[in-house]
Amino acid sequence: MVAILEGDMLYRARQLALYGSKTLFADIQPGLSLEDGEIKIPKKDKHFEAVLHGSGLQLVPAIFSGFCNIHWQINEMWHPMIIYGARGVGAWRQTNENEPPDQSLELTMGSARARVLVSLLTPLNTGEIANSLDLSAGAISQHLDHLNQAGLVEPHRSGKRVYYHLTSRGTQLLTLFGYN
Repeated sequence: MVAILEGDMLYRARQLALYGSKTLFADIQPGLSLEDGEIKIPKKDKHFEAVLHGSGLQLVPAIFSGFCNIHWQINEMWHPMIIYGARGVGAWRQTNENEPPDQSLELTMGSARARVLVSLLTPLNTGEIANSLDLSAGAISQHLDHLNQAGLVEPHRSGKRVYYHLTSRGTQLLTLFGYN
């Protein structure tokens, strides 16, 4: 669960840095926007609007909030926040998490390296990958090093842990082989 939440935060930070707040909010939910200090939240047939008064806005990913729902807390007594369903929750709920990669991807990269790459659809650290794929941490480190050199994954430090996530090139490669 921690990996999913941290992965969502990394993704959102990247969206904000690369494309700005308009894309960031629309990606959380269509119609959600932040313009000139006003947050617009879509409701069934209308929008809810609130002025933030320069206090900022917290985006809070949640595992148990549902896929399409957003919740908000905008009250003068509390810091304004929007709570939304984190990306990758569906993968967490899947029963066949470690389904073997497509045979053509295995032939291209080798079985273990392909499995490591596919496991990074949700950012994970070396220990989590090793545990989920039943491989040694040393073997995973070697595969991650090669995938990093190829520009398919990138490390990101979060506290004492280093999480690996797919680069856009890695995502494009998996998409080419039918992974979303």
